[in-house]
Amino acid sequence: MMPLLHMGVTILVPTYNMSAYLIPLAESILNVGLLPQIAEVLFVDDGSVDATPQILESLVKDPRFEGKTRVLRLEPNRGRFHARFEGAKMAKGEWTLFLDSRLRVREGFGLNLLRVLKRGSATVGWVETDVKKNIYCLYWQRSHEKMFRRHYAITKPLELNILNYDRYLKGTGVFICKTEHFLEVCRALENLNVLSDDTLLMRELLEVSPIFIDPALKVEWEPRANLKDFLLRFFERGPSFVQYHVFKAPGVYAVAVMLALFTLAVWIGFALRHPVVALILAFVMLPFLALSALPLGKTWGESFKLMPLHLAVILFFGTGVLRGLALYTWKGFKLRAPKHPQ
Repeated sequence: MMPLLHMGVTILVPTYNMSAYLIPLAESILNVGLLPQIAEVLFVDDGSVDATPQILESLVKDPRFEGKTRVLRLEPNRGRFHARFEGAKMAKGEWTLFLDSRLRVREGFGLNLLRVLKRGSATVGWVETDVKKNIYCLYWQRSHEKMFRRHYAITKPLELNILNYDRYLKGTGVFICKTEHFLEVCRALENLNVLSDDTLLMRELLEVSPIFIDPALKVEWEPRANLKDFLLRFFERGPSFVQYHVFKAPGVYAVAVMLALFTLAVWIGFALRHPVVALILAFVMLPFLALSALPLGKTWGESFKLMPLHLAVILFFGTGVLRGLALYTWKGFKLRAPKHPQ
């Protein structure tokens, strides 16, 4: 029999228009026997306009959940930062386990969660994606494996610190921490125009609590499964990328953004004088951008399969970065390092 987990654990699931994924997630919680070991499952519906409210209502009424399911409905949609913040305010547990609505927990998750709680530190779990499911899963997995090689070499719990923070994947897709620590950071950030990205939030959380990455705390996750939503997510990530990597913690990514911006400015200047030639050069460059997908695939077949999507991702993410630069430069958004009480 699996040992009891800390009964003060709230599972918190922020969701927005993810009705197709909620039942598989809920079923996985039941199937691995996690429900008896926790205090509650709290869904935060961030103003969904699909069937999410009806599905969540059915889960609340489902007797298999033993009355442990609650729903917080937000209106209008406010973004993941506020959804998690408002949910954490209502959480009954001393610890909050954040789960993305598009994942499923695996067998053995409860035992590994027990080890995490015994360690007593905030912990980022391990996300795996079935690359055979669709092109979006394949792209997400291969691109992240390429960008975060050190992350995928982890074999045991690793503690994040200021020096290694940007070398590893982290997020609240599967993440557990003390509820009071999460609320402290959110209160410090709520007036700073924080976007729905985890990088800045978790960097501030590192100031109040040790954070580990634990490859044993595994879940299966999948990205948005249609082209429009998949690309829109990359566009949305542009401003949050700028917020952290350019304004909050400038480093190698900030240098890359500045070089790209300089190149774009030169091209625009050239285009104003020679528009036809500039347009031809732009079309000539597109195949070269697509070829940058070659290192992503583990086979030639994977690489060529990923090229069209990779090109689209570059264009959408790049546009999002430009939007972020405009927001923080022209609208005077100010970012400062929040000071946490000792």
